[in-house]
Amino acid sequence: MRSLQRRLGKTSIYETHDQTEALALSDRIAVLSHGRIEQIGTPGDIYERPATAFVAEFIGSSNMLRARIVGGVDSGKILVTEAGLRLCCCAEANDKLETGAAVSVLLRPERVHIEAPGGGIAPGQNRVPAHIVEVTYLGEDLHISLDLGSGDRLRASLKNASAARAWAPAQAVEIVIDAADIRLVRL
Repeated sequence: MRSLQRRLGKTSIYETHDQTEALALSDRIAVLSHGRIEQIGTPGDIYERPATAFVAEFIGSSNMLRARIVGGVDSGKILVTEAGLRLCCCAEANDKLETGAAVSVLLRPERVHIEAPGGGIAPGQNRVPAHIVEVTYLGEDLHISLDLGSGDRLRASLKNASAARAWAPAQAVEIVIDAADIRLVRL
């Protein structure tokens, strides 16, 4: 369908509930909820910078945690989830939100990295102890459910299926999240 549209050089409108199809076929996407436009943008904008929690959860897989902004440091913001997890995110991506604001924290599963405990902290990284709850092998993908010490639960998605031998349920690990990969959405 995309090659036909390109070959004809015609603008077309395609309605679908299939998010993968929308991302693959579109130059611009309008996400609607209950007849209201939530966001209009390129597939990259919609996925990487969702305007609302609805868009974040509707397009792609997501980890959403409720949190509050508690302060700032350098060029970032410090936030604490309802369960007590403390994270730092880059201000550039989230500069419209003030200290004290209630937010949803969006972490895409492919941006949650897993390492053995005891790694060093690089600038701009959040390191959090966790335990693996479940490992699901899906061929080229590996989906991992994680319990964090705070009580929050996250999902990670790894592309390297050979990692299946390295991770197992009940294993202690550290998750690493780059501060630039955290998106905040006002509640």
